[in-house]
Amino acid sequence: MLTRFPAGGPANRSPMENLRSSVVPSAIQIRARSNLNVIVRSLSGFARWLRSAHPAGRSRDQSLPAPRVRRDPPKKVRVMDSVRASIPLPEVTTLRPTGTVTFLFTDIEGSTERWDRLPEEMRLALRRHDAILRAGIEAHGGLVFKTIGDAFCAAFASAGDAVKAAIRVQRELLAEDWSAVNGVRVRMALHTGVTDERGDDYFGPPVNRVARLLSTAHGGQVLLSNATRTLIHDQIGSQYAIVDLGEHRLKNIATPEHVYQLAAPDLPQTFPPLRSADARPNNLSQPLTTFIEQGNDLHRIEELIAGRSLVTLIGAGGIGKSRHALEVGNCVLDHFADGVWFV
Repeated sequence: MLTRFPAGGPANRSPMENLRSSVVPSAIQIRARSNLNVIVRSLSGFARWLRSAHPAGRSRDQSLPAPRVRRDPPKKVRVMDSVRASIPLPEVTTLRPTGTVTFLFTDIEGSTERWDRLPEEMRLALRRHDAILRAGIEAHGGLVFKTIGDAFCAAFASAGDAVKAAIRVQRELLAEDWSAVNGVRVRMALHTGVTDERGDDYFGPPVNRVARLLSTAHGGQVLLSNATRTLIHDQIGSQYAIVDLGEHRLKNIATPEHVYQLAAPDLPQTFPPLRSADARPNNLSQPLTTFIEQGNDLHRIEELIAGRSLVTLIGAGGIGKSRHALEVGNCVLDHFADGVWFV
């Protein structure tokens, strides 16, 4: 059967042209179908996003608001701020006084008996006492270099600052309520001298003298040595008064000390006589030299005297029997109301 094609049909084409005409339309159809599937998937995804973006009741043709993007302003960093942040700040500490130092020693009068009767109350009271003393001392440039129980040992580069610290602390202690422990009365003593410094502690005659001076004071009283009084005489003006208590012999100190009392208008000013060797009945002579103890002889003799009515020291001539007896007499003066007598 003869089939006729129009002009330009397959009969007039070469075999290669006929092949192209049969293959190309198929490829175009496949590519169009593939593009159509991509478009359908994109439209489906867009429809899902549109349904999630539109709450119920909102018309589909309503235009969607543009999403808001929060943009923080650029942070300005100054060079000096970054430099400061990278440099660690040094700790603020009180410099240790050296050379000529003014010492302030304190302790609570009668604290041992209160600890026995009211241990819990004393624990709380001592915590408050410590806070007041440390704050007052450090506020005036002082350094607390040692604490022994309720006793504070502080050093100052300036005698005037030590006096100001003592008055401040006494005022704050007086303002506190210590009724739970039947009152807290703190005695204080100040002395100035050149010290021997080793490690974190102070040694030498000035430390010994201020400790002995403190032992003569009463609760609430502030005592000054003659050295400290001389340094502050022109500094305190009319703020405080200095009361002359005369010369007193201090235990185990060869040279008597001229003692003064520091008084302020809002602090107690009347106290019993000092507890020095001169305040107790005795006829003990004042040694001209410092006693140098070898071993623990003084303590052993004191223990023997406490439990016996007669103690005899025996030894060869010149060994130091009389010197030991005088030292023991001075040490036990506070234990005998009728005094100690050398016969």
